Amino acid sequence: VFDVITDFVTTNISSRSAFAMVGGCCSFVVVPLLAFLVATGFVKVDITPLCFAAGKLLPTYVPQVDGKALVVPNREIRDFLKRTGLKGGAEAAGPLQGVYMFDQMGPMAWIDFSYATWNPSIEAADFSMDTVTAQSGVPAPEFGGIGPFIPGGYLLPVPEKGQYKVRFYCPAKMKDGDHCKVVESLFGQPYPNKDEVGLMLWHMTRYDGGRKYVRDTWLVPPWTTADDSYSKAHGKFHSYNLFVLMHANGTIDEEHFSRFMEKLDGLYVIKSTMQVLVCMSGDFVGPSLTSSFSKGAHIIDAMNAVGVDYATFGNHEFDYGYQSLVNRLQGFDDDAQAGDGNEEVDYPKSSATWLMTNMSEGKTGHPVGGPETKRCDITEVNGVRVGLIGLSEDYIETGREYAQKLKREGAEVVVALTHNRFDNDKKLTAEVPEIDLLLGGHDHFYKRADKKHRVVKSGEEWRWLTHTILHVGKKLEKMSVERYDVDSDVDCDPSIQELVDKYTRIRDNKFMKVICQIKAPFDATEECCRYQEGVMTNWICDAIAEDYSEKDGLQSADFAMIMGLHFAGKQVFPVGDFTLGSLMCVFPKPCQIVVLKLKGSDVIKSLERGCMSLPKECGSLHHTSAALTYKIKLGKGKAANEVTDVKVKGKAIQKDKLYEVAVTDTMAKGKFGYTWMAEAERIVDMESGMQVQDLVLMYLKRHPKQAAHAPLGRITIS
Repeated sequence: VFDVITDFVTTNISSRSAFAMVGGCCSFVVVPLLAFLVATGFVKVDITPLCFAAGKLLPTYVPQVDGKALVVPNREIRDFLKRTGLKGGAEAAGPLQGVYMFDQMGPMAWIDFSYATWNPSIEAADFSMDTVTAQSGVPAPEFGGIGPFIPGGYLLPVPEKGQYKVRFYCPAKMKDGDHCKVVESLFGQPYPNKDEVGLMLWHMTRYDGGRKYVRDTWLVPPWTTADDSYSKAHGKFHSYNLFVLMHANGTIDEEHFSRFMEKLDGLYVIKSTMQVLVCMSGDFVGPSLTSSFSKGAHIIDAMNAVGVDYATFGNHEFDYGYQSLVNRLQGFDDDAQAGDGNEEVDYPKSSATWLMTNMSEGKTGHPVGGPETKRCDITEVNGVRVGLIGLSEDYIETGREYAQKLKREGAEVVVALTHNRFDNDKKLTAEVPEIDLLLGGHDHFYKRADKKHRVVKSGEEWRWLTHTILHVGKKLEKMSVERYDVDSDVDCDPSIQELVDKYTRIRDNKFMKVICQIKAPFDATEECCRYQEGVMTNWICDAIAEDYSEKDGLQSADFAMIMGLHFAGKQVFPVGDFTLGSLMCVFPKPCQIVVLKLKGSDVIKSLERGCMSLPKECGSLHHTSAALTYKIKLGKGKAANEVTDVKVKGKAIQKDKLYEVAVTDTMAKGKFGYTWMAEAERIVDMESGMQVQDLVLMYLKRHPKQAAHAPLGRITIS
């Protein structure tokens, strides 16, 4: 009856104040009175007790099995079980007597216990408040107003995060350590970690004339096993949590990482209850400002701090060459440190297990990443054997082969860590049903297709955390996915912020480091970069053109073209020392270089479009490497500017010949009207292209004693 009344009042509360009053009377008068009569024995009913929680009446039915009371979940819990597919009632609850409290006070604290930890032979009477008080020495709680009507021993089943819990209510004002004594008295065993019992606060506020209860935080004590007394007595129930850490660009130049760790720590309480896998799906090396000198070592430091268990590789892992990647994982320093007394980069060995199923070293045939990289692995998580693989391109056949292999070897669940486009990930799971869950990197957005395709993509730069729960019985029965945004609302983790601050200090010190000497002033002002050629723009184009060469295993770029708007220093750097900070001042934002195949006619068309606004400010003016020269004849009146005498390595450009041209990613995408570039064949695409800053530093490493200089004479304006 109360259930029906409450439902009616809840749905009509804004317009049916009279019924709201009836519901209120039932809640505050009838229910406590009935509870009192039942508790004192004046009334005997087989539907007891009644629970007032979250502002609603939630009746609990207590059937008898072999003379023992069994708790059947209330309406809220029944809804939860229906959504998750978990089993409830007598089948799940075990022989426990449930007593619900009338929760109208707040704040209250609760302690959660797994059903698996209960001794099924314990009688309900053992959990009366008198017994708990006597055994633990903790005074019985005082709840005030309706205290006389509340039975002792507040226990109820609450399925949370894929596991069944029994909840013991106690007042928030309970002294430090008292909850531990209560727990020890109930279980007959010490409380493993006395810091992991949390508070649940109910705040009653007014909303549309009715009550609204807001639930804050809860924590879970660390007592779950897969083969304990309850599991043995009532059948094995597997569940495990899988935390997913995926990002496309691994940077801690901002606070995202510290906030990420704070969010992860908030969820790590689950780790005290059951083992958690933390996974990362590639692109830890870069691109980022810090990576320009750490070569990704700072992210290894970060991953170790997070506790990443498994990881695979992305395309940016090879930004600084293959040996540098191997050195990162092994903890080797492949750069000579400055030795100036300042903090330097630590080069820790990676504590994660690295997976690469379908990419091999050419000489050895071993998986990419060095001697400790695995093709696949099996680990046990809360009693579930989990197989893992790591896949990149050309993935379907290999993915099928190893997924089937893992299943044959006893894996109950196969998880694939990939670094592919979203559509390719969906294709993989569609064609390889043996893969139960795919955790993907590479794409810079958050995306889920977990129901049909079993794919979860967690975006980039530590901005999202995905918490995936797999429920495994004889097979994978259910998967639920939760997304957590890592934004300014999340506090910074103090210990991790120290790591972030450390690398920020190192970066700032590194920016003071002299990277080369310049023979003539480097003019990075708009008056130079957007109106005419310059020594600095010429030199940087030369560095870009050389870096994409046979030395790196690529076909040599014939020349480079960079628009003036990409140079942002807005100052003239004098002759002498040129620092890393100066370079970053010229390129403060990401500027990726791509190599295209362009016809000579398209090159001419690009040059003409680039100079069309001269003699006025012209951000699109094409600066070039030494191999490409051209002349601009300014149009008179309304006549368009004309590009003439275009030469490649001193010879007239051939309109029908294909040239290999290094350009910026914005040009390659067809922006600013360069539509023909968007359609051009790629030699180095945007997935493999490097940042200008990195290319310049690599160029300087190859020419350590050569002063930075590039003579004028590539662009003639008349």
